[in-house]
Amino acid sequence: MISIRDLSFPGVDIALPRFSLEVQNGEIFFLLSSEEGVTERLFDMAGGFSPIPEGAIVFDGEEVRAGRFPERSSFLARIADKGEFDTEASLQDWLDFIIGICALSREAVVETLIRMNFSERDLKKRVRDVKADILRMVYLAVEFAREKSNIVIHDFCKGVEKNFELKFDRLLVRKRDEGKAILYLTGDIFYAAQIADRIGFIKRGQFPFEATAADLREMDIQQLHLKFLS
Repeated sequence: MISIRDLSFPGVDIALPRFSLEVQNGEIFFLLSSEEGVTERLFDMAGGFSPIPEGAIVFDGEEVRAGRFPERSSFLARIADKGEFDTEASLQDWLDFIIGICALSREAVVETLIRMNFSERDLKKRVRDVKADILRMVYLAVEFAREKSNIVIHDFCKGVEKNFELKFDRLLVRKRDEGKAILYLTGDIFYAAQIADRIGFIKRGQFPFEATAADLREMDIQQLHLKFLS
């Protein structure tokens, strides 16, 4: 379970007053905001990359501390720059290195790649030459091989091809059905409406509204976007 307890952070451009929420095991919760920097900062705090000024983020009883990577959660962020993967190594050699250094189950990595319809031909290519969606598949497979009970995601599907998005959605639903607690941070309500069990909005430093999947089916998504995300 993912718990956000009385979390707040001050700031001139990015600020958030005290709020709390829980993401249950077997649930996909989308926390939505179009305000620049809010979801990024929440993701960084959840991963221990930046301090939490007030309140707490807790994974199955483990409270997040700045500078210490949480043991009970996986993290997926959008791959926006291929430059960080700029290497002459083959994708196979690079993946073997990651599996070894992280002590991952090769079978678990391969299972995710198979579910994403990954082509073995791409393993022979240099990392710097493969398409961004191929890197996303490998990144996803590595992170899910950690077998954590919680998953935090930030805009992972932003800008991807529809085919990749559909395969990722099926995989994410499978993880939910396995009992994972999944928190997805984004500003895309149209994507959230496809897959969320619950959604919540942050607007102008407030947490004004929350809805279930059943609620969403009765609502005008365009109107929700205009009201809370514009």
